Amino acid sequence: LAKIEPIFRETEEELWNLLSKNREAFRNRRANGPESVNFEAINEAMVNFEVENANIHKKYYQKLKKVVSAELINKLLRAEKEYQRELTTTQRSKMAERAKETLIILFQNFRKY
Repeated sequence: LAKIEPIFRETEEELWNLLSKNREAFRNRRANGPESVNFEAINEAMVNFEVENANIHKKYYQKLKKVVSAELINKLLRAEKEYQRELTTTQRSKMAERAKETLIILFQNFRKY
């Protein structure tokens, strides 16, 4: 664990920085209004995000290979994928629950009229 943690933290920081950079690009797109949307720039940003994301993960893998076994790397990568899946499922459940609550409130308010 002592060998893995610094590599993991460095990778996480790189990924968060990448997300922040792209979040800003898409916020700026929305702020300028629909009439000034540059779809080519958006497409480039989306593709570049995926490429940079893959490069960060590849670098993570290359660093791990130097300090732990292939079997342990496989377990780590599978655990990370499972964690991402659980987060996505939890997010969807929360969103569905919020939507349901909103509909109930709207329906209750509608019945008042």
